[in-house]
Amino acid sequence: MERFFKIDGMTCASCVMRVEKGFRKIEGVLDAKVNLATNSAVVTTEQKIPEEELVVKVNKMGFTATEIQQGETTDDSEEVEKSRLKFFVALPFSFLVLFLSMFPMIFPPFEHWLMEGNRMQISNFLQFISTFIVLFYSGKDFFIHAFKGATQFSADMNTLVSVGTGAAFLFSTVVTFSPELLGITDQMNNIYFDSASTVICLILLGKWLETRAKSNTSSAIKKLMNLTPKIAHKLTENGVEEVELKNVKIGDLLLVKPGEIIPTDGIIFDGNPSIDESMITGESIPADRAKGQKVIGGSLNTSKSFTLETTQIGQDTFLAKIIQTVQTAQSSKAPIQQLTDKIASIFAPVVILIAIIGFAGWMIFDGDFTTALINSVSVLVIACPCAMGLATPTAIITGTGKGAELGILIKNAESLEKLKEVNIVAFDKTGTLTEGKPKVTKIAVSQNHSESQLLSFASSLERDSEHPISKAILDFAKEKGIASERAESFEAITGFGIKGKIKGSEILIGNKKLLEQNEISLGDLQTQFEEFSENGFTNILVAKDKEIIGIIAVSDSAKPNASKMISDLKENSIESVLITGDTSKTAEIISQKLGISKFYSEVLPNDKFKIISDLQNEKKVVAMVGDGINDAPALAQSDVGIAMATGTDIAMETASITILGGDISKIVTAINLAKSTVKIIHQNLFWAFIYNVIGIPLAVFGFLNPIFAGAAMALSSVSVVSNSLRLKNFKISP
Repeated sequence: MERFFKIDGMTCASCVMRVEKGFRKIEGVLDAKVNLATNSAVVTTEQKIPEEELVVKVNKMGFTATEIQQGETTDDSEEVEKSRLKFFVALPFSFLVLFLSMFPMIFPPFEHWLMEGNRMQISNFLQFISTFIVLFYSGKDFFIHAFKGATQFSADMNTLVSVGTGAAFLFSTVVTFSPELLGITDQMNNIYFDSASTVICLILLGKWLETRAKSNTSSAIKKLMNLTPKIAHKLTENGVEEVELKNVKIGDLLLVKPGEIIPTDGIIFDGNPSIDESMITGESIPADRAKGQKVIGGSLNTSKSFTLETTQIGQDTFLAKIIQTVQTAQSSKAPIQQLTDKIASIFAPVVILIAIIGFAGWMIFDGDFTTALINSVSVLVIACPCAMGLATPTAIITGTGKGAELGILIKNAESLEKLKEVNIVAFDKTGTLTEGKPKVTKIAVSQNHSESQLLSFASSLERDSEHPISKAILDFAKEKGIASERAESFEAITGFGIKGKIKGSEILIGNKKLLEQNEISLGDLQTQFEEFSENGFTNILVAKDKEIIGIIAVSDSAKPNASKMISDLKENSIESVLITGDTSKTAEIISQKLGISKFYSEVLPNDKFKIISDLQNEKKVVAMVGDGINDAPALAQSDVGIAMATGTDIAMETASITILGGDISKIVTAINLAKSTVKIIHQNLFWAFIYNVIGIPLAVFGFLNPIFAGAAMALSSVSVVSNSLRLKNFKISP
């Protein structure tokens, strides 16, 4: 089972590794995934473990864990406000210290004035008090977390910052009050309160900007959460009553007025409104709905009042499941992050070792304790794993959130990364490339049988089937005024058709293979069969007592944007293939119409899985797009399974990406979004690593003052988060 936690107190990738290891050490915990960008954790356990046992372990390491429910979002405004307050408390004191230490160098008369009497001692004392407030009030969390980390024999960003600034503060304090202990006579040039206070102040500025930016990365989730109204209008014996949404139950009748958000999932009990589902599915055109049809909670009633019968509530609604899917994706880790995590786990200890070696080197070759100390402080301050820890999750959060806004649900970060590599897309036909609303186009009847007889047998048996073609035959028979009867028996034969008994006669309805298995020939309908196939129709053969009685030709029009979507994939050097159970001629005609170069025809459901596997054996990275139960094995086998939300629940559960609204052009959008997201991740990781690769050597060799090191470290995290936020401006290609 999965448990969800909010984790406060994490500052870098090293913290993430510590929390994950802490959870995994608990007996009964199978796995733990911690996300720095969302300050959250998903813990998988084999049985119910008391919350206290899980929370206490994390709290002992210096963090604060709170269990939350899946789909629940946490208010991060308090964290942003705390960060802002810490910075603005530190700012005036840091400015005072900087002024007292730097101004004498800029304005020599002030230096002469300070040297008179005990003014120097007063200046140093003011710097001491101001720096003390900055470090141990505004920056106290760095020292608290560093101490708790030390008790667990681990080091992280807090260790680097606290050791660096603490050393500068301690050295300057001794120089201020007892310089004779260090043999120092020149106090003015050996006080480094400015370095300690300014570094903490700049890091706090970075943390404040970082928390603000991190808050913006999860704006997509917040928008989805805000789609659901708090109040619903319930129809009761006493009329219409306003009730809180949490008190609505399944079966309740709700009144939805024009311009109101539909409060929850249900079916239309009375009325025929137009519903705008753009906020959920991305479909911009309102759709007309009639009595008995489903509507989604969170969508907008754009026309007239109607009565809704509630069918789903709470965490079972369509919108709630979307939010859960997005949150799961945002909590997952991309494979590319594994390298970052490994580096982060040893980063802080290695940096401390470099600082010690640097200090020893300066002492050996220069002999100046002050220079050695300040350069070591610079190493500790500039080296920060924060940017590395934020590089991947902030991009994943923003990318998956943007996908949700566009009607593309991405289940995990691995799928997003894999989608970028896809070079071939396999398509199911019905409901995926076509509208999924087949219509009877032609009918051919054998000698000694009539059209009414054919339709009567067909409609009577098809009434027990849920296939779209069954609905087409039933609708056609109804138009012709043909009454259907209840079949005496019914059996679905996967991949072939159906069979049953009507009035004692055995009826078979399906494809040519079904008749061949039962040794039934086409007889005088062979020519008609070939003619219908030439026109791209799907032939539904009907046989009675081992004799064919007719052919029902069904056609399903291609989706309007299917051809352009295939063309767009070609422009991206992505091959398209069609996998269908239709005859070779039908598949060929559809492929030519849409611009697909390769197709597999007369494919049984179990064979789709094998085709995907064969393509993968050819070193292809395969995406499978489908919508039916029979597509589930192929969706699972593919590198990236993409399901149309207009299809079955099983297909959507199996796939790693779901396209809401049935707009197939979103497949290209999803691929482009994946490419943009991975590109941002690569950029983030490059800057995070190059910043440390360049900054640490500069600090070791004395080319970087601690103040500039602190500023660079603070800005590195902000730059990574800001770069990820560019994904919010991702545009759909025309």
